[in-house]
Amino acid sequence: FLSFELRQDITDYQIAWGLEYDGSFTDTTFLVDEVQTFEGNKRLEFFIETTRFFGVKIQIEVEHLKKGHFKRSRLFYDQTRGGALTGSEVSRRTRRPELKLSVTGTF
Repeated sequence: FLSFELRQDITDYQIAWGLEYDGSFTDTTFLVDEVQTFEGNKRLEFFIETTRFFGVKIQIEVEHLKKGHFKRSRLFYDQTRGGALTGSEVSRRTRRPELKLSVTGTF
């Protein structure tokens, strides 16, 4: 799994920007009567923020610059994972880019 964050503060202009990258992943969880596998693709986020106006921090962030594709697979067993396989389920989800504006400070 690869992940990194980059942030640059430009103090003369009271601006900062950055990005975050997360590589593809697979996470498997073993429950008493079920096995779940959750997979996701590479993800990229970007932000820019300033403290220049009104004494508050204003940030614009874009999540899922590269569409987020996720797959969850579930295997169901009779009573325990040692029992017979009784069914399965696969779901696929896509998260499109999201824009977020936040204003933080003391009011």
